[in-house]
Amino acid sequence: MSKSKVKFILIMAAAVAIAGSYSSSVMAKTDVAAKLSQLKANAENSKSNLDQYEDNLKVVEKNIEQIDKALGELKSQKKSLEKQSAETAKGKKRVDEMKAKINGYMKDESEKLTAEKKQIEEIQKTLAALQENQRRREANIAQYQMKLQKVDEEFAAWSDRNQSISELDQAIKEKEESAKASKKVLLSKKKTYENEVSKWRKEVRLSQRTYENLSKLKD
Repeated sequence: MSKSKVKFILIMAAAVAIAGSYSSSVMAKTDVAAKLSQLKANAENSKSNLDQYEDNLKVVEKNIEQIDKALGELKSQKKSLEKQSAETAKGKKRVDEMKAKINGYMKDESEKLTAEKKQIEEIQKTLAALQENQRRREANIAQYQMKLQKVDEEFAAWSDRNQSISELDQAIKEKEESAKASKKVLLSKKKTYENEVSKWRKEVRLSQRTYENLSKLKD
C-alpha cells in the first residue's frame, strides 16, 4: 500500500471518528484515544527502527574506513617487496657473473695443469720447476673451489630470501583480495542501511504529522 493511500485512510478514519462524535461522543472519544495511542506507538517504533539503522550505518562506515587504511598499508608493503625483489635480482646477476669468472679461472688453471703434466713426462730437465708449478696451481684451484663454495652459499642465501619475498608477496595479495571482498560486502550493507534509514525517516515524519493532526482534532 502506498504512503499516499495510507495517509488518505488515516484522514478518512479521523473524519469518520469526528462524524461519529455527533451521535455518540463517549464512543468517539474512546476511538480517537485508541487511534492516537496506536499512532503514537507506531511513531515510537519507527523512531526506534531509525535509531537502529543509523547505528548500523555508523558501524559499517567505520569498518570501511578501517579496511581502506589496511589496504593502504598493504599497498605500501607491496611496494617495499617489489623494491627488495629488484635488489635481489641485481644481487643474483652479480653472483652469476662472479661464478662465471671463477669457473673461467678454474678452466684456465686446469688446462695449464694438463699441459704441464705432459711437459713433466717429456722434459725431465724441467721436472722440478714443473712440479712446483703443479703444486702452486693445485693450490690455486683449491682456493678457487673454496671461493666457489662460498659463492654458492651466498647464492643459496639469496635464493632463500627471494623465496621468502615471494611468499610474503603472495600473502599480501591474498589479504588485499580479502579486504576488497569485505569492502564490497560492507558497501552493499551500507546501501541497504541507507535505504532503510531513508525509509524510516519518512515513516517517522508521517507518523508524527498524523499523530499531531489527530491530537489537534481531539482537542
